[in-house]
Amino acid sequence: KRQVLGLNALFTAGFGALSHLFTRVEIVRLRRKSELELEARKEKVRDDTRLFRLVAPSSGGGRDEERLYQTSVQEVRQALYHALQLLHRTLDLHTCVLLMPKTDAEQLRIVEMVSRSDDLADGPFSLGAGAVGAAVRRQLTTNLQEIRPGYTGICYYRGPASVRSFIAVPVLERGQLRAVLCADRVEDRPFSPEEEELLRDSTSHVLRAFENERVFMQLERSKLEQEILYRVSQDLSTARTQDGVMEVGLKAAKDIVPYDFAAITEYQPEGRKHSVRRAAGERALDFQGLRFRDNTSLTAMVVKNRHYLPYRGDFESKQQVLFTKKAKLKGMESLLVLPLVVREEPIGTLIVAAKTPEAFPSEVRATLQALSNHLAVAMANARLVRQLEELATTDGLTGCLNKRAFLDQMEQKIMAAQRFGRKLSVIVTDLDHFKSVNDTYGHAAGDRVLQELGQVLKRVKRETDLVARFGGEEFCVLCEETDSRGAELLAERVREELENTELQTELGPLRVTASLGVATFPDHATTAPDLFVQGDKALYEAKNRGRNQVCTV
Repeated sequence: KRQVLGLNALFTAGFGALSHLFTRVEIVRLRRKSELELEARKEKVRDDTRLFRLVAPSSGGGRDEERLYQTSVQEVRQALYHALQLLHRTLDLHTCVLLMPKTDAEQLRIVEMVSRSDDLADGPFSLGAGAVGAAVRRQLTTNLQEIRPGYTGICYYRGPASVRSFIAVPVLERGQLRAVLCADRVEDRPFSPEEEELLRDSTSHVLRAFENERVFMQLERSKLEQEILYRVSQDLSTARTQDGVMEVGLKAAKDIVPYDFAAITEYQPEGRKHSVRRAAGERALDFQGLRFRDNTSLTAMVVKNRHYLPYRGDFESKQQVLFTKKAKLKGMESLLVLPLVVREEPIGTLIVAAKTPEAFPSEVRATLQALSNHLAVAMANARLVRQLEELATTDGLTGCLNKRAFLDQMEQKIMAAQRFGRKLSVIVTDLDHFKSVNDTYGHAAGDRVLQELGQVLKRVKRETDLVARFGGEEFCVLCEETDSRGAELLAERVREELENTELQTELGPLRVTASLGVATFPDHATTAPDLFVQGDKALYEAKNRGRNQVCTV
């Protein structure tokens, strides 16, 4: 009995597992099918949008843009259907159909029709075949009458047509073929000159349907773009750092036009250097932080000419260089490099790239240029804020923190060390006999010595350590999560490197030494002022013991 129950339980569990597996597989299949159907509908809308030349849509437009395309296509189709229906009734037609050439092939496709026939072909059809092809080739009205039974020259029927009269009127816009309006009858009643004229007049209604919706699309798109630019201006006004500004800029570019790669570069006129400050999308990490000098790349040329490149946004990666010949951007069909200019001076570029061709039409380029103008001003302001902050917190001679900024940081670091129970050490250093250096070699040499000590401290310190010039020849290093022994080792490396450094002056080579004092929180002090005082005491102990050495409290 137990064996039977065990087998039943095992069978039930196995059946449940298989059922769960099959259910999951079916859910995945249905979900994938739904995604493919949705993408197919979107592609159909984009194809119709290109066909009607309403705008030049991209392959990954946002929801608002996709909805706008869909609504406009439906409006055009509805207008065309009503026009054909009116002709069908007025002229007592068997079939009235509008065919349009596909944008990417020498073919015609049915755009809209009204017919009594069930024998209509789906298409597409050869652009130059049969009676319709005659109208296309000559761009003149083709009027056939007394058509023999079994005639196969009317492409939109599956087999031989049963019609006796046929007319095809080319729809021309500025001399270019946009569509062919076709009509036929099964009765042996030819199309009169008056009916032919009426059909020709109807082509203007077809063109007006395209033009009206094209204007509407442009207005709606402009409205969307203005809303994006307004949001961008608000976001940029609150972004204080260059990183924050660039993040807003790349997000806004994505809202304007979907891209597969984007970047913002910065240009330094001193030395004519370019750097990729921020990159997003495919292979972003490969280009982030890339630096290169002025060259013949698209980025450098845009900075020089203050005008976007490449022309029309077409990109050939094998022939065109974006940054350098080694750092190639592959797999992209469309590219736009726009200048960032402030008061006639270039400060960098905004770059967008896409895998699809013709992704950046003229209206998109205009909006991206407007974004670039906003972005350039915001980046220049952020750079100015950064420079002002550096002036307020940095020693001008050595590039180290100044005394006030160091003490502020010291207060915060001690609070953090106290909260998490960690050690924190300070190294106070002072050049030995610095007055005699100034007296003997001059103040210019003295400044070089101070700069060299600052460089030594910054080279030797860890990434999390802070270096400051307190004034005169006194410097400090703040070492997080470091006990006295660790700080002593760091101080000794500083002392040795400085002692082994030889500076060349007009009066010959110059060597200097330094004395260093170490104090640790909370072993020697529990507040920032007391910790600095203890480090200063250790420094003077090193001086009293003969200089050029390290002492700890």
